[in-house]
Amino acid sequence: MPRWGRVVVGALVVIGLAVQPATAATDFAQTARNIIPSGQFGAVPPPTGADTQAQMYDGLTPLFDQVTGPDLSTYFKSERFGVAPDGPATSESVPRAGVTILRDKFNVPHVNASTYDGGIWAAGWIAAEDRGLLLQQARYNARVAAIDAPGLDALSLISGLPSRRRSDMTRSPLRDPRY
Repeated sequence: MPRWGRVVVGALVVIGLAVQPATAATDFAQTARNIIPSGQFGAVPPPTGADTQAQMYDGLTPLFDQVTGPDLSTYFKSERFGVAPDGPATSESVPRAGVTILRDKFNVPHVNASTYDGGIWAAGWIAAEDRGLLLQQARYNARVAAIDAPGLDALSLISGLPSRRRSDMTRSPLRDPRY
């Protein structure tokens, strides 16, 4: 076989390996459970049922060191891959082909993506959707950390939810022609 023929065959093999379909991840856990005390929702006002996980957590805390096996199923939710047994699921409409987001009854997102890039995109989509209010609040208050303003803590500003307007002193000389 001539050299160019080997190059073509080699290129076809490499391309064939690169476009293999994505396979579903295997869940090896026999038991996987978790609880989020503050809940999964990030909206204001929180929707009805947003405190379900907080109520489960509140039922767990009085047990202290007396937690039993059956308590795990009562006060923790499943963390297995996929929606079951925390269904039924609701499908979320997303503007990206090859990405499916299903939310279980606790509003926890479960992502199926045909590509790695689609999965990364879905993580950003979910963060913006579930934590958009916090991200928006942090947008300008985080500049306090960048300029190290005396007497102000950026994390406290973000978590306390006061809004700060930027002043002329915090404008970037690269964006503001006055500098």
